Amino acid sequence: MVADLDGGWRELTKGWGFWAEDNLDYRDESKFQCRLYFLAKAPDSYESRKTFHERYLLEPIRRGRISISLHGMNLEVDVPLTQGWRRDKNGRPLIHEIEEDVFSVETSEGSINYRLQIWVTFFGRSSMFVPDQREWGDGFAWVGGRPESNRQKF
Repeated sequence: MVADLDGGWRELTKGWGFWAEDNLDYRDESKFQCRLYFLAKAPDSYESRKTFHERYLLEPIRRGRISISLHGMNLEVDVPLTQGWRRDKNGRPLIHEIEEDVFSVETSEGSINYRLQIWVTFFGRSSMFVPDQREWGDGFAWVGGRPESNRQKF
């Protein structure tokens, strides 16, 4: 996911930040719905929270299963699809990550921390997502089902 923070920074319900969602088409009529929420966590008295301060990260930040890069005003979030998926309330496969205090920026008013939240929801035939099979006696899991099932995740 890529976010243009310069063009999309605006006042949101809970403060100033960036919110966007888009669909990524996948085989036939399937798609991934991708949503990204990036929020400046600062007191309402900070005028500097109303703009995103250009910043460059030399190395990507790894948090949980995602990787975050910042190139000036462009935020890039890498979400590997080869990971454990949960189900949303409608039973669709979902990746949901919340990262508090991803990084901070020092301003004349004080420090501003940033919060990142992402959702990747799969809309389509969910039979392609095979739950892991546990072999309790052997102490390991067959990721994507047992080999003899001849099914794959992607």
